Amino acid sequence: MRTPITVLIIFSIIIILATGFWPYLSSSILPNTTWGLYTKSFFENVLVGAHGTVIDLFLVGIVLFWFERRTEKRERIAKETSERSTAISRHKETLADLRFYKGSDCSHRTLSTIKRLLALGTIDFPCFEANLQGMHVENIKLKDTNMIAVNFENSKLSNVELTNCQCDATNFINAKFHHVTLRNVTLNRSKFSAANLSGMDFSGCKIERVDFSNANLRSAIFKGVDCKGVNFTNADLRSANFKGAKNLTQKMLDTAKSTDHIQIDALS
Repeated sequence: MRTPITVLIIFSIIIILATGFWPYLSSSILPNTTWGLYTKSFFENVLVGAHGTVIDLFLVGIVLFWFERRTEKRERIAKETSERSTAISRHKETLADLRFYKGSDCSHRTLSTIKRLLALGTIDFPCFEANLQGMHVENIKLKDTNMIAVNFENSKLSNVELTNCQCDATNFINAKFHHVTLRNVTLNRSKFSAANLSGMDFSGCKIERVDFSNANLRSAIFKGVDCKGVNFTNADLRSANFKGAKNLTQKMLDTAKSTDHIQIDALS
């Protein structure tokens, strides 16, 4: 496309210069020169016609340039989409394979793969049984994700949002939560033993048979949750909010280390 444009520009410059200096050309070079039909008036008509040709070529060039750019954009988008799809498939396969990997770098590789998938704009990937032990998991948002039996033991979770995720039987033993948001998350049979969960909001989550033994649950919110089978042995429940909680018994609270200033309705 560059060569035709260059030729058009050169041709246009010649025509414009010839037209602009026509009085000089007609008086000095073509004063009375004639050869057959090649007279002064003939060249004047040629210049007039050349201007029409330049305008036509210019308009056609604009249209062709627009079509070329549009085609290039469409091809680029198709290429990027194909590359993105290939990368997503590759990272999903890697994540699946890492479930069976026992190397010391398994947690690092798993977290890196999850971040790559999120960077590609996809949340449609399962990470159940993933090993994230001892990692600093930060700035991650997951929605509708299968996270069953993920291992977060000894990990720190910062600025993490989980929405409509399945986290049944997940291991949060000795984990530390900082600015973690749980929205409609299923946590049944999960283990939070010795975890730092101060101020965590579990309202709207499912926590049946969850192990909170030795956990820091100060100012935690359990409004409206079903506490069936939950273990609060030696947990710090100071200022926790159990308003509207179901299946919460005095026996459960008696096993806690501290229940000072808790907010609670009538017990089951």
